[in-house]
Formats: sequence, structure tokens, C-alpha cells
Amino acid sequence: MTRALLGQALDYALWCARPVTDGALHRATPCHGWDLRQLLWHLNDSLAALRAGVDGGPVELPPASEPAAGSGSAAASGSAAGSGSAAGSGGHPLGEFRARARRMRHRCQDGPRAADAVRPDPAHQAPVRPGAPRPAPGGRVATVDGWPVPADTVALAGALEVAVHGWDIARTCGSPQPVPPALAAELLRAAPGLVPARPDRPPLFGPPIPTPDGASHGERLVAFLGRVPYVRSGPAGR
Repeated sequence: MTRALLGQALDYALWCARPVTDGALHRATPCHGWDLRQLLWHLNDSLAALRAGVDGGPVELPPASEPAAGSGSAAASGSAAGSGSAAGSGGHPLGEFRARARRMRHRCQDGPRAADAVRPDPAHQAPVRPGAPRPAPGGRVATVDGWPVPADTVALAGALEVAVHGWDIARTCGSPQPVPPALAAELLRAAPGLVPARPDRPPLFGPPIPTPDGASHGERLVAFLGRVPYVRSGPAGR
């Protein structure tokens, strides 16, 4: 289920990136202090770390106080956002994003092979980071910042980050693309456990913004993550 959600988030983000042009790369994004070029490099780093986490490799998280292009950041305690080196690769941020997102999309479709590489914790005895979900007995486990994290949690956190940054990209380009209702509903249920509403939130997520009655799942999701939802007319579609 979580791989399917990640695949949906990747499809959505790829669609949101369709209108990106070189001229748009210096536009400010909903991520405070970042332009679109920086956001795309961050996503590239996150996808590299997500792939490592899903494959059971180590994922090192940078200090939350140092958001910068190419540095990556955590979507949540135990998330898959990371500290890759995409910004120094010399490629084009949009081309890199499309290539990495498509490769990750294929890995979501090839779930059994990727899952086989994630080490299990059959004894259910690995230490757990405070506040992080405990892997289910026999469940697949990745290592994030030295701590074991359920592979499903890694994929779910990745889906949340990819989806909200897809929304950021579309908003930056002036081509609003609401998060698809079914995807938004699932991520909205998971979001409080991945990005708690507290002062030490990761820097790319602002304080939750109140939403009116009748707001859609997508609007409530981005508002929970500190974004101002689109202004709509007519009844909300969930």
C-alpha cells in the first residue's frame, strides 16, 4: 500500500513539473528562502536518500537548522529525505528530478525485488529512535540516521514529501495542481505522525494553517504542512 502511495505521489509530482522552464528556476517557492532550483535539488537529494532507505541502505539526515540547495532535509523523524550530493553533480535540476523520479517510480512497480534488499528484524529487538514507529515483528527495516525505521514508514514519509513539493512546484509555476483526492486523504491521515505540529518541525514545513469547513483533503493537507491553500469557488471536492 505504501509503495502504491509513493508511486502516486511521484506521478503527481512529475505532472506538476511539466510547466517548469529555465526561466522559472529563480522564482521563490512556498519553501521559505528557497527558489525553484534549490527545491528541485532538494527533491533530487531526497529521492536518492529514499532509494537508499527503501533498499535498506543507511540514510544520513543533515542538521534541520541548515536547509540549503542540495543538502536535503527530513520530512519527519525517521523520514527518507536526505543528504545526497545532487547539487554538485553538474546536471540540470529538472532533468535530474525527472530521471530520478521515474527510476523511483519503476522501483515502486518492482516492489518485491526492492523489498528483498531491505533487511528484516525478525526478533523485533532493534533499538528504536524515540518517537519513531517500531517495526512490526518480521517487518522490513531501513536505517535512517543510524536508527531502524520500518520500510513502510520510509516510503510513506517519502510520499508525503514528494507530494507536497510537487504542490510547491505547481504553485511556483503558476499552474495550480491540487493533490489528488485519494492520495491526499491517505497522506492527511499519516501526516500528524510524520510531521508533528510542534516548534521543532523540519524547516521546510511551516506551522499548520487553519482551514474552513468544507476544505478538501488536499487543501487540508497542504495547510497542515504550512502552505496557504488555493482560493476556490463552489463546493469542495474531497
